[in-house]
Amino acid sequence: MLRAALAAICTCSYVATAFAVGAARQAPLFRTGVDVFTVTAAVTDGRGRLINDLAREDFALHIDGQPEAIIDFSTAPVPVGIAVLVDAGPQMESGGLVGRARNIAKDLNKLIGTDDRLLVAQFFSNGVEVLQDWTADRKLLDRAVDRIGKNIPAVRPGKNVRGNDFCTRRNEAVLKASEQIAKAPTEHRAILVISNGKCDNSRLDSSVLVQVLRATDVAAYAFGVSESIASEPFCPPDRVCTFNGPQGMPTFADCAPQGPGVPCYKDGASRIATSYDPVPLRMITDKTGGRTEAVHDAKQPLARLLGELGKQYVLKYAHARTHETRWREIRVETPGKPYFVLSRTGHAVRPSATASP
Repeated sequence: MLRAALAAICTCSYVATAFAVGAARQAPLFRTGVDVFTVTAAVTDGRGRLINDLAREDFALHIDGQPEAIIDFSTAPVPVGIAVLVDAGPQMESGGLVGRARNIAKDLNKLIGTDDRLLVAQFFSNGVEVLQDWTADRKLLDRAVDRIGKNIPAVRPGKNVRGNDFCTRRNEAVLKASEQIAKAPTEHRAILVISNGKCDNSRLDSSVLVQVLRATDVAAYAFGVSESIASEPFCPPDRVCTFNGPQGMPTFADCAPQGPGVPCYKDGASRIATSYDPVPLRMITDKTGGRTEAVHDAKQPLARLLGELGKQYVLKYAHARTHETRWREIRVETPGKPYFVLSRTGHAVRPSATASP
């Protein structure tokens, strides 16, 4: 598996071109040394509701920290393909976390459009299992989701079995999903991992996985699940917890008055520290243009994700043609407006097929 991953990096030519959410698709429209790239974005208000009536002049685009002119703008919806990877490892058995992960997958199934496609897979101590290939058939998807966490092959104790061998191989699961992405019959594609981020036994290093995902322009997202406890509020009732503190934990400074977030509680915060670890998930998502967020009620985060992937704003910019593959940082803003923009934080740029050496 590791050898295959390294091979994928070495062959990151135009062949390995699976486009993800908001994938900056290369469309060489000019022969004057300039290529055109696409960035998609969703915009929400303070309550997490999608805003869909903005114009081109409401946006500002920055590439690698520098202002970039938006040369084309539209709001046409684009079909989305999401490979859903659910952690079914032993650390997810306590607190009903597998059940919560199933519910998130089912909520996503209810929200997708008729042209969208999902792939459902689970990963565990012994490997990865694709439960349902790409489809929009809600009945097939629900049946696949119902099988998550069931009939998992057990790791039997033995003299060569260490305690960590009972943990999941998350990175290998994400790698397999990236291989399946190319088969999705949609333009915008991404990987969504649902996990508590703990008990990982991956043989594939996260840095290598990130290089593979960048080479194929696949963005990974993660929803962190944890046991929920309702007790003394960590933040005031009119605020949400953004989980931007050390190690992904909430701090009082993170009780934002508006924007994407989740309700959190003082007891819940300490419980989240033991049952949800965002750090290993962010090592993958943040470096491939996606993000990790703690999920309490999944409906709004899922709606934001779908909006970001293909049902909101499409911005295009022109940039000088490159002769080597490189990573570009992306930032989209709505200056002067009290909104939050959700978009990829970066994308891979490959040499144009028409670029001269």
